[in-house]
Amino acid sequence: MRRCQIRAGENAWIPVVVNLPSSLKMTAPRYQNIPASKIPLVELKNKTRVKVLAGTFQGIRGPVENIIADPEYFDIEMPEHAELVIPVAADHTVFLFSMKDRPVSMKI
Repeated sequence: MRRCQIRAGENAWIPVVVNLPSSLKMTAPRYQNIPASKIPLVELKNKTRVKVLAGTFQGIRGPVENIIADPEYFDIEMPEHAELVIPVAADHTVFLFSMKDRPVSMKI
Protein backbone atom coordinates (compact mmCIF):
# COMPACT_ATOMS: atom_id res chain seq x y z
CA MET A 1 0.00 0.00 0.00
CA ARG A 2 1.32 3.42 -0.97
CA ARG A 3 0.34 6.76 0.57
CA CYS A 4 -0.76 9.92 -1.16
CA GLN A 5 0.22 12.98 0.85
CA ILE A 6 -1.47 16.27 -0.07
CA ARG A 7 -0.65 19.76 1.16
CA ALA A 8 -2.87 22.56 0.03
CA GLY A 9 -5.06 25.55 0.55
CA GLU A 10 -8.77 25.06 -0.06
CA ASN A 11 -9.34 22.63 -2.93
CA ALA A 12 -12.11 21.18 -5.00
CA TRP A 13 -12.12 18.20 -7.39
CA ILE A 14 -13.53 17.64 -10.86
CA PRO A 15 -14.89 14.47 -12.51
CA VAL A 16 -12.58 12.02 -14.25
CA VAL A 17 -13.69 9.57 -16.94
CA VAL A 18 -12.31 6.11 -16.16
CA ASN A 19 -10.95 3.96 -18.97
CA LEU A 20 -12.47 0.47 -19.09
CA PRO A 21 -10.61 -2.76 -19.86
CA SER A 22 -10.57 -3.60 -23.57
CA SER A 23 -13.15 -6.37 -23.11
CA LEU A 24 -15.67 -3.77 -21.89
CA LYS A 25 -14.93 -0.87 -24.27
CA MET A 26 -18.35 -1.02 -25.91
CA THR A 27 -20.30 -1.14 -22.65
CA ALA A 28 -23.06 1.45 -22.64
CA PRO A 29 -22.28 4.37 -20.37
CA ARG A 30 -24.40 4.74 -17.27
CA TYR A 31 -25.14 7.46 -14.82
CA GLN A 32 -25.73 7.19 -11.08
CA ASN A 33 -27.86 10.00 -9.70
CA ILE A 34 -26.49 10.66 -6.21
CA PRO A 35 -28.10 13.57 -4.35
CA ALA A 36 -25.74 15.64 -2.18
CA SER A 37 -27.64 14.48 0.91
CA LYS A 38 -26.42 10.90 0.27
CA ILE A 39 -22.71 11.80 0.10
CA PRO A 40 -21.00 11.20 3.46
CA LEU A 41 -18.77 13.93 4.87
CA VAL A 42 -15.72 13.21 7.03
CA GLU A 43 -14.47 16.19 9.04
CA LEU A 44 -10.91 15.89 10.34
CA LYS A 45 -9.26 17.57 13.34
CA ASN A 46 -7.18 19.83 11.05
CA LYS A 47 -10.45 21.22 9.61
CA THR A 48 -10.08 19.23 6.38
CA ARG A 49 -13.44 18.10 4.98
CA VAL A 50 -13.64 14.98 2.80
CA LYS A 51 -16.80 14.12 0.86
CA VAL A 52 -16.63 10.43 -0.02
CA LEU A 53 -18.23 9.88 -3.43
CA ALA A 54 -16.70 6.52 -4.38
CA GLY A 55 -14.46 4.12 -2.51
CA THR A 56 -13.70 4.29 1.20
CA PHE A 57 -12.07 6.98 3.33
CA GLN A 58 -11.38 6.25 7.01
CA GLY A 59 -13.97 3.46 7.01
CA ILE A 60 -16.70 5.59 5.38
CA ARG A 61 -17.96 4.22 2.04
CA GLY A 62 -19.21 6.50 -0.73
CA PRO A 63 -22.57 5.95 -2.46
CA VAL A 64 -21.20 5.44 -6.00
CA GLU A 65 -20.93 1.68 -6.48
CA ASN A 66 -20.43 -1.05 -9.07
CA ILE A 67 -17.72 0.74 -11.05
CA ILE A 68 -15.48 -1.79 -12.81
CA ALA A 69 -12.28 0.22 -12.29
CA ASP A 70 -12.85 0.38 -8.49
CA PRO A 71 -12.17 4.13 -8.21
CA GLU A 72 -11.81 6.16 -5.05
CA TYR A 73 -13.20 9.65 -5.56
CA PHE A 74 -13.04 12.28 -2.85
CA ASP A 75 -14.02 15.95 -2.87
CA ILE A 76 -11.57 17.50 -0.41
CA GLU A 77 -11.52 20.96 1.15
CA MET A 78 -8.36 21.79 3.08
CA PRO A 79 -7.40 24.91 4.99
CA GLU A 80 -4.15 26.56 3.98
CA HIS A 81 -1.05 24.65 5.14
CA ALA A 82 -3.09 21.57 6.05
CA GLU A 83 -1.80 18.10 5.24
CA LEU A 84 -3.71 14.93 4.40
CA VAL A 85 -2.34 11.40 3.95
CA ILE A 86 -4.48 8.93 1.98
CA PRO A 87 -3.54 5.24 1.57
CA VAL A 88 -3.39 4.33 -2.13
CA ALA A 89 -3.38 0.77 -3.51
CA ALA A 90 -0.19 -0.06 -5.44
CA ASP A 91 -2.15 -0.69 -8.64
CA HIS A 92 -4.09 2.60 -8.51
CA THR A 93 -3.19 5.87 -10.24
CA VAL A 94 -3.64 9.18 -8.43
CA PHE A 95 -4.97 12.35 -10.06
CA LEU A 96 -5.12 15.65 -8.21
CA PHE A 97 -7.07 18.60 -9.60
CA SER A 98 -6.99 21.90 -7.77
CA MET A 99 -9.91 24.21 -8.38
CA LYS A 100 -8.42 27.13 -6.42
CA ASP A 101 -5.51 29.41 -7.20
CA ARG A 102 -3.47 28.25 -4.23
CA PRO A 103 -0.44 25.98 -4.63
CA VAL A 104 -0.93 22.27 -4.11
CA SER A 105 1.71 19.60 -3.66
CA MET A 106 1.39 15.83 -3.73
CA LYS A 107 3.93 13.21 -2.75
CA ILE A 108 3.53 9.48 -3.39
